[in-house]
Amino acid sequence: TLVMSPCELNFCLKYSLLCLGELEARLEQRGGQFFVGNNLTWADLHLFAGVDILMADNLELLDNYPMMKNLIERIETEPTSPSGSSQDQKLFSDMMFKFFLTREK
Repeated sequence: TLVMSPCELNFCLKYSLLCLGELEARLEQRGGQFFVGNNLTWADLHLFAGVDILMADNLELLDNYPMMKNLIERIETEPTSPSGSSQDQKLFSDMMFKFFLTREK
């Protein structure tokens, strides 16, 4: 589990607030669903990891960023890849496992 000091968390929160508007605009430019292409990618998962940490103490963090809030909510409830085939489900599960395994280091 990643543990941040209050100073580190405060710095990350301030820096993130500067970036959220830019990220929201970029997501809107790309159609509002995903940051890259039409499917969930590492770009979306990396954003999710950072936002997830920051939202632990600030659940309203994305209230002014509706597209990003929607993306985070979709990632949280994503049971399979968008296509839903069993091969894609396994690839998605493997990708999520590797992502969370590397996140804990």
